[in-house]
Amino acid sequence: MKVSRGACGHWERDKALPSTKHLTELASILHVNLEWLINGKGGMQASHQISEQHASAYAIQDDETREVAQRYYRLSKRKRQIILALLREF
Repeated sequence: MKVSRGACGHWERDKALPSTKHLTELASILHVNLEWLINGKGGMQASHQISEQHASAYAIQDDETREVAQRYYRLSKRKRQIILALLREF
């Protein structure tokens, strides 16, 4: 995945979060469901593999959206549910 050992170490110690691109690649490599990898929901096994061609479709391109995603994944499960409920209202 072309990720440094330092970056992996930060992920493991919760000092940083992997990008959506890296999560997508990791899910593909491990043949696991991306949603399960991110938040533990759904089945572990991927219903289909995410090819590298499609990986860019899942990748967050702009800094603002990346920041929102990073902040979202730092929230507790309950707070994520609240945010999703609010977003579904719009």
